[in-house]
Amino acid sequence: MLKSIIVRELLKKHPDIKKQLCGGNLWTSGYFVNTVSKTRDETSLSNYVKD
Repeated sequence: MLKSIIVRELLKKHPDIKKQLCGGNLWTSGYFVNTVSKTRDETSLSNYVKD
């Protein structure tokens, strides 16, 4: 629900973005799940998001 609200508000303010989207979708169907632990750090999460 949060994703749909974000997209709706974003497209209201910037309708030209829709033309730049591949297939008309802002979000991908994938997801990321991770647990909090001492072995994970902010750098590894940041690299995952970038890639």
